Amino acid sequence: MLKKRLVIDVHHHWMPDEHYRRPELHIHADEEVIHESDRFRIRRAGVQLFSPPRMTARMEEQLKAMDRVGVDQAALHVGVWLDWVDIKAARLINDRLAELNLKYPGRIIPLAHVPPLDHDAAKELKRAIVDLGFKGVAMNTRIDGILLDSEQLYPYYKA
Repeated sequence: MLKKRLVIDVHHHWMPDEHYRRPELHIHADEEVIHESDRFRIRRAGVQLFSPPRMTARMEEQLKAMDRVGVDQAALHVGVWLDWVDIKAARLINDRLAELNLKYPGRIIPLAHVPPLDHDAAKELKRAIVDLGFKGVAMNTRIDGILLDSEQLYPYYKA
């Protein structure tokens, strides 16, 4: 008998509802939020930076979509939203991910979200991995314009 293969979406976007409903609380001073019926858009100088659909904050809808296409698990990442995340927002994201992991066991793979240049980054990373049991770390390819191979990130990598 053939064994069923586990299908994992390793690039699955999600964000907490609190962030989705009020992105204005997190953007930079030179940016604007435009709310539409099915999404919001963040723009700077007329250039769109981020535009998540409403489903991004609705895990139950995402799980139904995963079921329709045969995805068993999803590694959750806030995507480009991580560019706007400070340590306080990261803690909330990690707490919500932990709640989702308990609510939907075996369906999601929570990734630690931490702003690597923050002075409390190592502490929050440890909390997410050790205390909350996360399986990995979410990072964007650039942090505040710094590339991933920058020596400025070495202390975070060491942690």
